Order: sequence, then structure tokens, then C-alpha cells
Amino acid sequence: MKLSAQTWNPIGPTQQYLLTQIPSVSIVDNIGNIYASNQSLNNYYGKNFIAKWDGTKWNNIGSLDTLGLANCFAVDNNNNLYVGGFYHIVSGNKYYYVAKWDGANWSELGNLNNLNVSYGITSIAVDKIGNIYATGGIRNSSNQYCVAKWDGNNWSELGKNANPLNFGGFITKLTIDSLNNIYIAGFFYNASSKLYIAKFNGITWSELGSNMGIATNGSINSIHIDRYNNLYVGGSFKNSSGKYFIAKWDGSAWSQISTNNNSVTGLTSDSSGSIYCIGGFKTTTGSIVRYHLAKYDGLVWSYLPDSLRNLDVTNSDAISYLYNAKNSIYINGNFVNKDGIPFIARWNGVNWSEVNGTNQLTTYNDITDFCYDKAGNVYVCQNSKVEKWDGYNWKNIIPADEVLNFRGATTIESDSIGNIYVLAKKGSGGDLYSSFWDGDKWQYRNLAITSILTPKLYKDKKGRLYVINNSTQYYASLIPVIGNTYPGREVLAVAFDTANVMYFGGAATDDSGYLYIQKYDSANGIQKLNGRINKYLKGGGVYTIAIDNKNNIYCAGNFINGNIKCYVVKWDGSQWNEVVGTNSFNVSAPIQALLTDTLGNLYATGDFTNSKGYKYVAKWDGNSWSEVLGADSTSNVLGSASIKLDAAYKLMSVRKDFISYQYIAAFNCVSTAKEIFGKVITPLNKIIQNASIKYYGAAKGNTSSDFLGVYKFKMNSANYTIRPTKNNDITKANGVTSVDVLLTQRHILNTTKLNSPYKLIAADVDGNKVINSVDVLRMKRLILGTDTTFTKTVVTTKTDRLWEFVDSGYAFPDTTNPFPFKDSISFTNLTSNKINQTFIGVKLGDVNYDWNATVARQMPVNSVQLIYDVISTKEKSTQTDFSGTNLRNDELRIPITTNNFKDLAAMQYTLHFDNTKYEFVGIENNKLGIDFNAPPANKTGNIAMLWTDKNAQSTTLADGNELFTLVLRAKELGIGNLELGINTDISEVEAWDNDYRKHNIILTQKVINKKTQTKNELVIYPNPTNGIVNIECENAKQVVIVDAMGRSIKQLTVNNEKFIVDTKQFTKGIFIVKVTMKDGTIKSEKLVVE
Repeated sequence: MKLSAQTWNPIGPTQQYLLTQIPSVSIVDNIGNIYASNQSLNNYYGKNFIAKWDGTKWNNIGSLDTLGLANCFAVDNNNNLYVGGFYHIVSGNKYYYVAKWDGANWSELGNLNNLNVSYGITSIAVDKIGNIYATGGIRNSSNQYCVAKWDGNNWSELGKNANPLNFGGFITKLTIDSLNNIYIAGFFYNASSKLYIAKFNGITWSELGSNMGIATNGSINSIHIDRYNNLYVGGSFKNSSGKYFIAKWDGSAWSQISTNNNSVTGLTSDSSGSIYCIGGFKTTTGSIVRYHLAKYDGLVWSYLPDSLRNLDVTNSDAISYLYNAKNSIYINGNFVNKDGIPFIARWNGVNWSEVNGTNQLTTYNDITDFCYDKAGNVYVCQNSKVEKWDGYNWKNIIPADEVLNFRGATTIESDSIGNIYVLAKKGSGGDLYSSFWDGDKWQYRNLAITSILTPKLYKDKKGRLYVINNSTQYYASLIPVIGNTYPGREVLAVAFDTANVMYFGGAATDDSGYLYIQKYDSANGIQKLNGRINKYLKGGGVYTIAIDNKNNIYCAGNFINGNIKCYVVKWDGSQWNEVVGTNSFNVSAPIQALLTDTLGNLYATGDFTNSKGYKYVAKWDGNSWSEVLGADSTSNVLGSASIKLDAAYKLMSVRKDFISYQYIAAFNCVSTAKEIFGKVITPLNKIIQNASIKYYGAAKGNTSSDFLGVYKFKMNSANYTIRPTKNNDITKANGVTSVDVLLTQRHILNTTKLNSPYKLIAADVDGNKVINSVDVLRMKRLILGTDTTFTKTVVTTKTDRLWEFVDSGYAFPDTTNPFPFKDSISFTNLTSNKINQTFIGVKLGDVNYDWNATVARQMPVNSVQLIYDVISTKEKSTQTDFSGTNLRNDELRIPITTNNFKDLAAMQYTLHFDNTKYEFVGIENNKLGIDFNAPPANKTGNIAMLWTDKNAQSTTLADGNELFTLVLRAKELGIGNLELGINTDISEVEAWDNDYRKHNIILTQKVINKKTQTKNELVIYPNPTNGIVNIECENAKQVVIVDAMGRSIKQLTVNNEKFIVDTKQFTKGIFIVKVTMKDGTIKSEKLVVE
């Protein structure tokens, strides 16, 4: 089995890597890569093509030089891909095997020849410890079907000598639960002649349950285990009512969770335990048949929104559940998109989408030219479209209301400032236009040319563009017309030297019939190079000219030597000579394009082919000719199109894939760079985005991990070291909470030791390789917002950082003492690509791995209640008129009490007050020793609070117990009611009990400014107010509210001791509430209305 080398890389997603036929099987690995195979495509072309979707595009991961068709996939914990269906032919017999893709190479997994595998492999599964299981047409020595197990070294029969069932029929399905029990299904029957599920518990095989409910046999198309180890079975079998159904095994009994009007082809489940079914739910409206993806939440079935029409998936039993943060479901079947291209459909819980490049360059024999601009964008001219590749997507930049009718050899080029020009006709007829794209819109310039044979754009060294008009035998600049040349003969090639002198040639010959080249500059006009190009035979044409940075001039085309072969010639100043060195370059078809790179290498392409029959690019390095592309490639250079060198010195050409779809490919022809590729993940395999990965050594540079946690470098052969860093978390304390402080304290006190080297690294926040109280203090400071990073001191150098990283391939010598650890990867004399260079990222302070930018945190199991009650005191004895109004310099003491404070070990929250009205004075009666961050209080109104049990155990308080007293001071007279709140501006709001369960924290108000009332005392609350105010006074007879001018605003006759007044109609200001008592005395208090 051999993976064909491919040194040309497609520019963006192309038709070559799309699912051009119905995807037959598919699977999703642990990090979201999707693998798919097309049996019909493979069968038609006699090759095996496995496609991989990496989140942005499809890629072919290798043309397998093997027989057979991929029909089942499996992925292990290390994301190795296993494929079944391939076979060898030995002595005329087929022998099937399992192929393994490790991310770089294909290999054969052991040898199944010791078992009889002559009827194919239909299902593969991997258990929790990496054992591989395969089944299908595998037979044992007794000629009974069986399951084969690969233990890392050998294949063997699973449960040999422990199988009383003797499977007499083909085994089609295999799955494994979390306890490593094996379940299989197929065409084998029990004593009642009914299909059944067989289970292997590690010791023996048995029938699962006595009656699955099958009355009419059919086929079992899908078996699936959910997160709770429930087993679900679907297929074309029927129950006693003649209905298709889905059977569920809950560990003790079978039940039917649905009856269906069609056979079930696929089952899966999500992380909540909901079941998804495909194929079993069909609706018919008139002549329209729709197959639905249905969801069962444990109570009812429902259809997912039917935005994907006519999903006929009865020809596919492949459905994959994607385990990631978005919890997406992927399906494939017999359906196509609006462009008629088959695709894999993705359901993200809300919407359907295509897992297929809707942004791909899809073209069939219609690329006429391409170019690039200074920013590296690639533009392709095809049919009535101009498509742009911006490094991420292909996009048609011709608006829908524009009509560009391209004529002849349509051409596209960019000028010196990045504007794009296309030669076309606007509308249905008329003169030739230069269609000008400025990056935003198209403009048109009439060239006053009504008939043109082969229009072509050329760019000089200053970025100015020229167009050749061969119908009237002159060439013209896009700005001025220069003059006539070549009367009666076509100009087919133009090039410019370093001095910007133009050289051009084509079909023009001298009087003797020999081809020649001319040059033009403004000082000397047009001059002829006196030298015959086609020395051997007359006629032909010059199709291409190239000039290197030393002003060597090369040309080629449709002229031949004495061997009747086309060749390349070079101008030595007086004559043309064939370019030949240790070998010659003589081809049997015209040479269409020449190009030189910055090192002086010359490249040629055309309609010529190599010994394998593939068109290719030839390279002249000054000594010999060679092929740029390996002879075993499956893609052709499109010989009649251009080859170009982009700003990064990559050679680009138009290519054809194995089914004649065209695409643009790039080849790094100057650099010998090798690729370093890897991922950055947490110990729980969560993706870490935006980590900075730096390299140093022979060169320095850096890149960042993308949305999949992937990073890539390209570097020349030398010595390098790469090391990740990350200090850019938006929420600096993301993942670092009071429970991490508690866990670290318990580790220090030897109560509960941290059980992972990564947790120990996380706890050592100051980087001194010792976990102690200083680390606890620094965690607290980060949570409280006092610090925004951790500082590592090495000798005299301080380094701010929030993360540490470990080479995933590093084996800790002592997992209880991981220091020092390997935080970088080094390469000596980098001579090959390095893949899977993964780093494990550890958020410092996050010892329970709670950091995650996308997944919700643990839900609270209960709530702790905090209650505040405002008690006013007078700071100065001269303030004898205090009546509940917050006067300047009056201190408010607010006791914070608690309810439901049970078995808690840690707590954190941010307490908020209005800092425009109050000043923070301090915290008193701090009975639990709660840490708080006072400095920001008067700037933001936020006080971060953090507490962990001092003994790293737990604490229970009786309801009503006081935690502390908050002391504030009012800034001015009449500032209104005091309101406190809790927010997450500095820290998360959460409490943790002794079992690490999360609790919410809520804050409520008891009474605001209500003084302890004595007999006949006038009490007004809330005061100040902007709405309802309560007035209480025993033995009151009449109440009058007057304004500051003494005018009566409201009069009340008192019928009880308490009454309510709505002040919304009052103007803002100070009012006096006067109460006439029954004994005739008068009492008064101020009322402030906001």
C-alpha cells in the first residue's frame, strides 16, 4: 500500500477534494475532523480516495495503491483512523485487512491471514484501552463467523472457546459500551429463527435478552450505545403489528421506543442522551417524499427542521455523532446541494448546514488565466466569472447584474497597486473593454477594438499593463497606443527585462521564413534581434518569452529541432542556442509558457507529457532539466495555461485532477521549507485558541493557534526550538476560582493530594517548583482582581504569564513531582515535515481544569442567601436632627447575614454599591476572615470577596448569622436609598461545598433606613424615595406634607397607625411631614423625594 507523493498544493478548496459522488461511509474523530469515502467514485476510477474535512476544506489524505473499497471507519483516542474494506490477492484469493492512517502515512494493521477473511470487513470498533475489533466475513477454524481482536501485536478470535452461539450468518455491525462489553448484529438467528444481538462480556458470548420483539426478520442496520450504556437497535425488521420499530435494551429488558413507516438506517445520540434516527421517518406530500432526521428526548419524537429537502438516505447507513462543544450531528445520504454536489449535512442543534466547500473553486475545462496581487490574493478567470481566493475562501467578484462576455484566450492581470484587469466585452456586443476591478467595484475602459483574435494582458517591471490587438496588427498600452509592429502576423508573446525594455515575438518570420524576436524602448523604438530561432525547420511560432534577473532571454513555442521535437532556446547576444546541459529537453508538443524565479531557474510547461502520460512542469537549474512534479502524480498540469510566480516565490499553475476538474495549485520552488504542524489542547483535550507559538534558533518567528487549536510553521532545514506562551485571556481569572484555592490548600495540608502532574503544574503559579501558601495568596489576588497575571521570577528576570505548556510526548519521570518539565520541542537539522507536535496547555491556578472558553461551567445545586440591613449612625454629636436621611459624613453600617450556609468550603463574589453616592469605609466584624479587595472599591463600586475554610474543611452557619459588616459613608444630602448588588465584574459568583458541588449566591435586602420604633415615634421609610413611602406613627390625628416654601402638598386624615403615600406626582426636593397627635402635640420629619 503506497501513498502517492503530491508536492503541488491546491489554492483553497477545489473540486478535486470535494465529495463528487454520494459519500458512502463517514466518521468524525475526537477533534472534529471528518473522514469520508466514495465507493462509486473509487470503483469508477480504480483508486481509493479518502477525503478529510479539517473544519475549512476537504483534502485527499492519500491515493491508496490497494484493491477493495473503504466501507467502515473507526477512530482511536489518539485520532488514528482505521479503515476496513481493502484486500490483497494471494494465489487468486482475496484477503482483507485493516488499514491505519496515523496522520501522515498509511500502514497495514497486522495480518489477518491467520483467520479466514475472504468475505470483507463490515465494521470496526476501538475500545477504551486501544484494542481494535473487526468483523464481517471473518470466519474461524470451524468456519463460523467471528469477531477479530487486535491487541497491538496480533489478531485473534474474540472469545475463542467461549462461544456457545456459533454465528452462522454474516456479522455486519459491532459496537462497544463504556465497560468494554462488545455487541454485534448481523444475519444470524436464535432458536426462534429471529435476528438477535449478541454480547461478549469479556468472558463469554450470550444472546442479549430473550425477545427483542422481532416478528418479521429483515436486517439490522444500526446498533448504538448512548452515554448511559443503553443499547438501541434499528433496521428493516418489524414487530407483531407489521411496523418497523426501534428497540432499546436498558440493561435488563427490551422495549420499543418508536414505530416507524420506513426502515431505520442510522442511530446516534448526543451528550444529553437524546436519540437521533435517520431513515425511519418518512413523509409524503403529493409526489414529494421527505426523509427526516428525528430526535427522541426520552418522552416524545420530533422532527428536526426540514430545511434540507428530499433527504433520501435509505442508501446510506452512515450517521456520525460529533462530540464537541457544539454537539453537532453529521449525516450523509443520497442528497445534493443547489449545485448538484453531494455533501455531508451538519445539525448544530439549531440549523442545518453543508460540510462542503460552498466556497470552492469548481470548474471544468474553463480556466483561461489567473493572476495574483501584492497582498497574495489569487484571481481566476473562467467562463463568465472572476473568482478571488483571499487565503480563506473563493468568491465570485462579478456581481449578478454584470454581464462579461469573454472572447478568445481571456486574460487577467494585476497592476502595481493591486487593481485587477480583465479583457472582456461588456454586455452582448460592442468593443473590447478593459474591465477594471479596484477591490470594490468594476469599471470599464473602451479599447476601441471591435475584433480581436487572441487578447492577452502583459505587465512590465513598473506594473503597467499592455494589451496586444492582433486584429489590426498593433500592440497598445492600456494608457496610450504605442505603434504598429509585425504587419500581418500575430504577436503571441511579450516579456520585459530589468530595464523595462519590451521583447515580443509570435508568428512573424523573416524573408527566409525563420522566426525572430523584436524589442522596444522609448529611446530607440523597435529593433530586431538578428538571429534565427527555428534553425532546423521553417514556420511555427514563438508562444512564450521569459527573461531572468540577469537579463538572459529564453523563448519557446511551436518550433522544432532536427529530431522533430519542440525545445527551448536562449539568446547569447548574437544568436539563439538550444538550452541543453547534462540532458536535453525535447518534447513532442508545443511549449506554451516559460517562467524564471529569483534564483535564475527556468520553468516550462505545455501540452507535453512524461512517461506516465501526465502533463508536468519542467525545470532548468542551469545544468540539467528535471520534472517539478513526481511521475506518479494523479493530476495534470493544464499545458495551455500560464505558470506564474507569486509574491512568496511559489510557482503556480492551472492543473487538472483525475476527473478533469481544474484548479490552481502552488509549488514552493525556491524554498526548501519543511512544515511543523501541531495542536494546543488542555489535559481534557479542550481546544486552546490564540496561543502564541514562537520558534527560535536559525531564525525567529511566531504564529498563533487557530479556532481548532492548530498551528503551522514552514522553515528551512536548520536547528529550531518551538515554545508556546499565552497571557491574553480576556477574563484573566477564567478557570481560577475559590475551589482551586481550596484544592491547593488541601494539597498543602496533605488532606487531599493533587493527583495529576498537570494539576501540580497549575498549582505552582509562581513557578518556583514548590507549592505553598505563596501560590494560594497569588491565586487569591488574581481572583480578587488585585493582580491580572502571575509573575515567575527566575534569578533577576520576571515573566508575566497565565499558562504553562508541556510537550505532549513528554513522559514525567515522577508524576508526583513534575518539575522541571519539558515546555518546548527542539528539532536538529530539520529535513522533513513534523506533524502531531502537540502541546498540553495548563491554565495556572486552574487545578480542577475548569477553564473553557466555549463550554458552560458547572450548574449550581443550591443557593446561599446573603441578606443586608442598613443601620444609620451619627458620626458627629452635633447632628441632632438626623431623621433617616443620609447626611454628609453619616456612616452606614450594613450587617451582611446569611441563610443556607451549609457545609461550605469556599465562596467568591463581587459586592457592588453606587460609588457616585457612597464611599467605602471598610469591613468590620469579619468573623470568617473573608479576603476582600478594597482599593478599587471607590473607583468602581466593586468589592471582590473571597473565602475558603481556614482548615481547608467546611463550615456550617445557622440562618441569620452575620458574616461581616459593610461600612459606607454617604457623599451628600438626600442621595436616596442604598442598594447593594452582586456581579461578576471581578470574579465569578459561586460557592462550593465539601464535595466540590457548586452553589449560587443571591443577595436580598431586609429593611432600608427603618429605625427601631418607640411609642408615638414618627417613622418614614424608605427615605429618600422616588415612589411609595410608608409613614408610621401611633396616636396620630392628622398628617400634612408641606414643601420647602411651607405650602401644603397633601393632607391626610389618619384612620390607623400606618399609611402609604405615592410621591410620584411630587417634584424633587425636600418636604416636611407634620403630624398632629391626638394630644395636640406636633411631630415632624424630613422627606426627600428624588
